[in-house]
Amino acid sequence: MSSKTVVLSIGALLAVVFISFITFSPSYKNALQAKFYYETGDYETAYKLSKSAYNKDIYNKLAHTVMVQSEISQKYATYIARSNGYLENIQKISKSGKISKANLDKIRMMCDIAVSDYKELKPSNLVDADLQEEAIRIRDKFLTLQTELF
Repeated sequence: MSSKTVVLSIGALLAVVFISFITFSPSYKNALQAKFYYETGDYETAYKLSKSAYNKDIYNKLAHTVMVQSEISQKYATYIARSNGYLENIQKISKSGKISKANLDKIRMMCDIAVSDYKELKPSNLVDADLQEEAIRIRDKFLTLQTELF
């Protein structure tokens, strides 16, 4: 048998062992499912599955990474959703005509909250760059509103 055949046989055997380990290990199965949900933007499900996988096997690096990614991404997604809600409220107030002092105070408060909430987000290489850029873009809208109105 030539050395090339031996190397290919060993490689194929290792691939079969690796694939069977992943398919039969509940921890790695959950981690792969979590990675899928993370990539599709369902951070909550990804977090739950990866945490379950990590609790089953604390040496599962994929589960740990996806768990951390999902946790941080959930914070970014929550910030974006909440801030978009504030922007919608501000638009409704501005379309209602003359802005009263009480409404101006509401706008100021929403801007302050959105800017301070952004400060609590931690930039990470693990989080999708588009998600982080969206959060920055929204924060910048509130900073612009603050400077123009107040």
